[in-house]
Amino acid sequence: MDVLVVGATGRQGGSVVDHLLSEPSVRVAALTRRPESDAARALADRGVEVLAGDLTDPQSLRGTVEGVDAVFGLAAAGTGRTERRQGSNLVNAAEAAGVDHVVFSSWGHADDRPGIDHVDAKHDVERQLAAADVTGTVVRPHTFTTTLARQRGAIERGAFRFPLRPGVALPLTDPDDVGRFVARAVTDPERFGGHTVELAGEALTIGGMAATFEAVLDRPIEAVPEEPRGPFSEWLTAGHAEVIDPEGVADRFDVRTRTLREYLERIGWGTRPG
Repeated sequence: MDVLVVGATGRQGGSVVDHLLSEPSVRVAALTRRPESDAARALADRGVEVLAGDLTDPQSLRGTVEGVDAVFGLAAAGTGRTERRQGSNLVNAAEAAGVDHVVFSSWGHADDRPGIDHVDAKHDVERQLAAADVTGTVVRPHTFTTTLARQRGAIERGAFRFPLRPGVALPLTDPDDVGRFVARAVTDPERFGGHTVELAGEALTIGGMAATFEAVLDRPIEAVPEEPRGPFSEWLTAGHAEVIDPEGVADRFDVRTRTLREYLERIGWGTRPG
């Protein structure tokens, strides 16, 4: 099976590559605008075929999608117009080339259509994929746990600040879970095809996050809620806990998503001398 990964040098795409490389029946190719980059060379050293292409240039996509069985793609963060164009070009290229299965990474609860252009753009791509003559699967990750982990220094000093109002639970996603989900999806299109899946390990309040940091680091951590910064943050931190169902995803797709604590332990928190 031949799988093309778009964004393979990024957080989500890199995780997808990691998991696909553990599948002996899968040959992995990566699409990148800069095949000469160190990140692209590192992929090549691991046995990934590196292909030059740009999602904003439909011509550059034609040869790269020819002959592949499945494509994982996402639009690079940017304006809604750019994301809409990138996603549309990818779906069009895959459909024209007769690709069997496209797995698209969108955003959690994108179907809420909050009037935030780059979120609405992802949902527009979802709808285009659903209407295309290709089997489609949509994965919707929520706030990445890496966003919280970037505050490690401040957290270890005793305070966790986040733009989340007290009592509101925010769904959290380990990026590695995206890779595991996508690897399962592309190798089992009959089970995953046609589904849209909200992917998160759990939803926590800011107090719950601080309590998790306390448990892992074995020190008191104060939760310091801040006001959301702008429309996207306002919408994002409204919660959306009701749309996730980690147990249901595990039962239906055999993909168990990690909690925040499991993510922190995976990346080595709690092992640094205090």
